[in-house]
Amino acid sequence: MRVFILFLVSLCFSGQIFAQEAVDVDEKTHVEMILKSLSYDNKLTGGTVLVVSRRSSNQNLANVVKNLSGKTVKKYPIELFELAYNEEALNSLMANNIGINLIYLCNDLSTDQLSFISKICDQHKILSATGVSKFVMDGYACLSVINENNKPKLIFNMGKMKQEERQFSASYLKVCKLVETNN
Repeated sequence: MRVFILFLVSLCFSGQIFAQEAVDVDEKTHVEMILKSLSYDNKLTGGTVLVVSRRSSNQNLANVVKNLSGKTVKKYPIELFELAYNEEALNSLMANNIGINLIYLCNDLSTDQLSFISKICDQHKILSATGVSKFVMDGYACLSVINENNKPKLIFNMGKMKQEERQFSASYLKVCKLVETNN
């Protein structure tokens, strides 16, 4: 039994077992709602989306990419980039200034990874979104979709929105759930 427990602990530290948060609302629904909400962002200037996951085999990543492909936001065609989490690659993308407008945080990212990406979003004024409302409640992402009374509803973190210098229509925010936490 001790050997089995040590084996499991070694897998955790070697990166073979990943924590994964539940997505609150299916990807098709929450991606559509996030895209719709972007039309109310007065500072959005393009459709370049970076989808970041801990690993490239994550089903959340695959579903989000599938649901974003071929879409537009504010008449901008969405240009998709996928990234299995790598700090050097993220820093390189930011240094090359490819004009990322949205970073989508997949459900398998660790708190250290979320914190790093959150700082990048703040520094470069990039909107952050996710399908995991816990990431919004914890201040790592600006928006997500929750299930409230069996209906999908957008949730915004107002503190994070200020840090990312986003500006959504006040009338639109009235129909959303708003939280105020800073990371």
